[in-house]
Amino acid sequence: MWDAQFLPFRDNAFDSALCIAVLEHLEAPERGIKEVNRVLKNAGYSIFQVPVLNMPFPILVPLFRRIIGVRCDKCDHKHVFSTKILINLLNKNNFEVVKIFHGGFTTIFMRIGRLRRTLESLDVYIAALCKKISLLRFFASHVWIIAKKRSPR
Repeated sequence: MWDAQFLPFRDNAFDSALCIAVLEHLEAPERGIKEVNRVLKNAGYSIFQVPVLNMPFPILVPLFRRIIGVRCDKCDHKHVFSTKILINLLNKNNFEVVKIFHGGFTTIFMRIGRLRRTLESLDVYIAALCKKISLLRFFASHVWIIAKKRSPR
């Protein structure tokens, strides 16, 4: 197991990289993004995924968590992201955002085991609708971002 903030690879070693469900656990998520950038070849692609709370009014986040029963004291998340925060971090660290996907719309209902498959199917349809109805992103539990490393100038 490696520390995502100090990857044991040479610079420009990989064409692509995955960073899925990692950044929210790091003390310094920006350091993790810089490391992904360092090990990617110029114009290399990375997929970043984090849980998000895209609430229109951030002050409502604690209330929303309480209502849906999210207990972050047990999930070891050190950071809460919104789509905008992640995009800004990527742009700041030499990445160009290529595509954004929101998902996990039915996550809060997954405790209902018998409905799990139906809800997972429904999630795909809601994610597709999200492209047309941008307000739906407020109800996503995860964001996936495909980003390209910018070439040096």
